[in-house]
Amino acid sequence: MDVEKLEAAVAANFAERGELGASVSVWRDGEEVVTLCGGVRKRGGDEPWLPETAVPVYSATKGPAAATVLLVLEEAGLDLGKRVEEVWESFPGGATFGEVLSHRAGFAALDQRADATDYGSVIAAIEAQVPGGGFGYHPRTIGFIMDEIVRRLTAKPLGVVWRERVAVPLCLEVWIGGVPEAVARGAAEIVPPRVQPGAGLTEFYKAYATRGTATQRAFTSPGGLAAVSEMNKPETWALGLPAMGGLATARGLAKFYSVLASDGGGVFSDKVRGWAETELVRGKDATLLAPTAFSAGFMKRMGFGSGRIFGHPGAGGSLAFADPGSGTGFAYVMNQMVPGALPSEKALSLVRDVSNL
Repeated sequence: MDVEKLEAAVAANFAERGELGASVSVWRDGEEVVTLCGGVRKRGGDEPWLPETAVPVYSATKGPAAATVLLVLEEAGLDLGKRVEEVWESFPGGATFGEVLSHRAGFAALDQRADATDYGSVIAAIEAQVPGGGFGYHPRTIGFIMDEIVRRLTAKPLGVVWRERVAVPLCLEVWIGGVPEAVARGAAEIVPPRVQPGAGLTEFYKAYATRGTATQRAFTSPGGLAAVSEMNKPETWALGLPAMGGLATARGLAKFYSVLASDGGGVFSDKVRGWAETELVRGKDATLLAPTAFSAGFMKRMGFGSGRIFGHPGAGGSLAFADPGSGTGFAYVMNQMVPGALPSEKALSLVRDVSNL
């Protein structure tokens, strides 16, 4: 990897693409190769972005959350072909763990009203749902389903199991709830996109901006936490939302993925890493209205690299992934959001300068 080229790509994001503050990190075989950062933590502020600066990463939280579910399933002697109702008796529809984790269970949007800040109301709405068919990304509901599976198997919230079983043993700067006070004080503040979603002409933006479409319903179900400003609040971070509420540094996410891409770090078995890598579904996504692919909780075929790569983007621009072919973990996090839920040009410009992808 040419670090000078990566530095130039970071600089170009600031000079040409409106970057405010950001960090990119590359790890290989569990060892840090490079972490770069620049800009400021808050709009109108002068606090510099540091390697230890954490920031809300929206759906990039889904990767660590999915790894936690897979870890717990393996420990319980369950595989991806088993039905969720084996551990959650009132889960409707008969979907398997693999179908749920690859967004094929038909819960992208809920018919019953629920609030994302009220865990019980969301679980009740899921249990009352008549699942729809087909393949469509579950932006919000997948987090509550993953959380309830982990709670049923461990009697603990997913974020607690993540912290105890993965983040602390591996010293990962990634939090799903339980954010330390010092980390919260130094966190970056995400800023809404300068061009609001829906302003473009793509099929996705049109659907996102149109009330009642499958896309709009999925991204607002359950309701609440619609404003970007809500995601900057410590009380939101404290909810430990596995689909969208994580706080992370680029260094923490890259290290996590490098562990999954290499030997598992004594935490993840070959079976779990195989589940994370193995593609389960590919096709036109009914929510994102674009071709996507998923393994058990991780996005595949994100527009770069080999078919072995898996990871997850976050709304607004963040991106983190594993490349098992080279043992590489990559992460890019930022605070100036851009429209979209798939990897942005800011992120892709950095990926191009990481070797073996």
